[in-house]
Amino acid sequence: MDGLPMFEALGPWPSVSGLPAETDARPALAGGDLHCLHAAEGWIELGDPVEANRELDGISLEQRGHPDVMAVRWQIYAGARMWRVCLIIARILTERAPTDPRGWLALAETFFFMHRFQDAYTVAYTAALEFPESWLLLYATARYAFRLGNTTEAEQYLQLAMAIGDRIAVMDKGRIA
Repeated sequence: MDGLPMFEALGPWPSVSGLPAETDARPALAGGDLHCLHAAEGWIELGDPVEANRELDGISLEQRGHPDVMAVRWQIYAGARMWRVCLIIARILTERAPTDPRGWLALAETFFFMHRFQDAYTVAYTAALEFPESWLLLYATARYAFRLGNTTEAEQYLQLAMAIGDRIAVMDKGRIA
């Protein structure tokens, strides 16, 4: 695996928060709902998914399906390695907000951790074509290509991810993964 040491240990990567939010016409969260969302994100950063989930439960019923809320909910279940639930959340995200790259990354990551590597690659590859500015999707495509044994392709996507994104951030992501 010459030239790709960062892919040698393909560990967990349960965060989609580094992607830009969706651009659909859905209204942004506000007031108490926004406060609960930020609190949940804080609890995730502190490593307490139970409290994060409690904060999300404080969001009004009509806003619980908001893509920002669903993305955080996905992170909670990904951290618990509840991949079947993650699959449901990711599919809902991609259906409700198809222009939001976070849903596609969540779906690809879910497939990856369910050991459905070809599905993970297909979703990431397709999404990377749709969102070429997303270095996270390019990086994910590289990871999955590597996992499938396509090291040349993986290296190409890794180079693209570093060219588009912050090279240091891409390298750091590889050390964590």
